[in-house]
Amino acid sequence: MKKRKIFVTVGSTKFDELVQVIDEIAKDSKFEVSFQIGRGEYIPKNGKWFRYDPNIRKWYKWADIVVCIDSAGTLFENLELGKKIIAVRHMWSKGVDDLGKKLEELGFIIFIKADNKNELKRKLMAKLNSKIKLKKYKKSKCEIHKQIINFLKEA
Repeated sequence: MKKRKIFVTVGSTKFDELVQVIDEIAKDSKFEVSFQIGRGEYIPKNGKWFRYDPNIRKWYKWADIVVCIDSAGTLFENLELGKKIIAVRHMWSKGVDDLGKKLEELGFIIFIKADNKNELKRKLMAKLNSKIKLKKYKKSKCEIHKQIINFLKEA
């Protein structure tokens, strides 16, 4: 049976807990995993890894599943590529998780928030092994320029 390809990306952040948990899952699993570890200190043992790649899109295209932090750029680029996305809220982040929650509510991604590594591993294993069907994302046509023109005409 062909292994499913997972690409894990943490952007420019340090999220060793996520990288380590996926690395543990990759050991003795049905997944082939590649990691973009950013500023992380943990070095994966069960897959290819790198810190940064100016052509990261090739890794998005390679993957069947993208596991990432819940940043807008990564999420929307992968949604446009039609990827299955599991977005993970960094457990130490003080920011809001509205984007990840909303995209999950709309059925476009899987969103995970965990308070510790054990909870993160349990949730990730459940989601990676699930048969959840996600909606296909369709990029909206941007028409903000029309709104700006109308606003300026009225002013």
